[in-house]
Amino acid sequence: KDQGLLSFKYEGANVLVIWVKDENAKAETMLKDTYQVVRSASSALEFVAISEGDIAVSGQGGRFGSLVATDKSGAAAGGALIGAWTCPATNTALSLTVSASNATILQVRFDRLLQGSECEV
Repeated sequence: KDQGLLSFKYEGANVLVIWVKDENAKAETMLKDTYQVVRSASSALEFVAISEGDIAVSGQGGRFGSLVATDKSGAAAGGALIGAWTCPATNTALSLTVSASNATILQVRFDRLLQGSECEV
């Protein structure tokens, strides 16, 4: 209820959802913390941050970041999108990470999951 991690496969993509209750949480901090979790969990890959910007999830402002991954030899190993936002009514910060080897699958799955996410009011 207060914190957790959920991972699953979704039609060609890997998904990771992290949430934590914290009344002082900020989307930017959650984005950075999730990036560190992804890097730590994937030590066989090298990540390069590509872009960062604003998103809206369930009417709440948030942040996103995109990453490209390569293996130790430098060969392409896919990419990831991370979205982070807070739900003020429950003081919950959430992040959604979607990774895939195909850029189209990555973007479509990320968008669909964000569109289906809601904050309690």
